[in-house]
Amino acid sequence: MVAKTRLLRSWRDKAACLGLDVTWFYPAPDDVLAVLRAQTFCASCPVRRDCARHAIEHNEQHGIWGGSTAQERAAFRRAMSS
Repeated sequence: MVAKTRLLRSWRDKAACLGLDVTWFYPAPDDVLAVLRAQTFCASCPVRRDCARHAIEHNEQHGIWGGSTAQERAAFRRAMSS
């Protein structure tokens, strides 16, 4: 029998990037092609919104999360606080 905890999997367990090299999602901010590559990959992820929500709620300062850059998340947090 499958353990109950496996039935209630985390959004991370469903992420399209699961098992990939995480450095792929931490490109240099000025590397536009690498940022776009990561964002394009995230675009088809089934848990994109959960990932972006996590990054916003935990104030992730670096990387591409749910297709969003650190600058985009900071702008969203500022908009939500005003």
